[in-house]
Amino acid sequence: MPFISAEERDTYFPDKAGVDWQLIQSAMLRAEAIAQGPQGANRNLAVTEYSEHLKINSDGIARLRYHPLDLAASTPIVDIRGNYSIGDFGRSSPGTEWTTLEPTAYELDPISNEIRFKQIPFYSTITAPPVTTFGYSRRRTRRYPPMNVQDTVQARVQYSAGFDFSASTDPPEVVTLKTAIAGMTSIYLSPQAQGVESRSIDDVYKFSVKYGGGGISAIATSKNATSLVDEFLIIFRNFAPYETHR
Repeated sequence: MPFISAEERDTYFPDKAGVDWQLIQSAMLRAEAIAQGPQGANRNLAVTEYSEHLKINSDGIARLRYHPLDLAASTPIVDIRGNYSIGDFGRSSPGTEWTTLEPTAYELDPISNEIRFKQIPFYSTITAPPVTTFGYSRRRTRRYPPMNVQDTVQARVQYSAGFDFSASTDPPEVVTLKTAIAGMTSIYLSPQAQGVESRSIDDVYKFSVKYGGGGISAIATSKNATSLVDEFLIIFRNFAPYETHR
């Protein structure tokens, strides 16, 4: 689904009134592919369903990778398995089968993208027996630290995340994304609409493009400068998946 609909043309492409909408769509599809590719968000930004196996920290907290959460699109399904007990329910897990938790057993924070498991103890009080080793000069005894139960507990969360680009009223983040896509689309439309006549590069890596209309557009100012497209891609990188769980 395109980020910008034909009905929004005047809002995001006010200077493209004479350009065929199919040409705009073609350039926009290219912009969306790049914006959602490895150089940008590296994900589908529209509302998408995900299923994740989570690493849970010692406080019983994990972080979902994809954001923002869309709790209205679907109700999350949270499962756990492993060696654990749920205090309020007085039952233990068999260790191998997934158990679906009730919504009261966890909290989802749409701001931090964290899920907190409220009723599962993640540290055991069991201590392994002492291990005795011998050195050349003396006898040494070492005791293992308490067993970390989080290593034996797995969580699986099915949820929806992303943006609804077809909503009747766009939140500020969606407006920003649509504006960035419109900017990238306009860049891709420029050589297609006017035709590139020539390119030039000088001794300090400055280069320019001359279009059929006679204008000169400075695309970059130095070898290491970011292009206009890269500046837009920075916006999309803000919504890339979180690399690691907390």
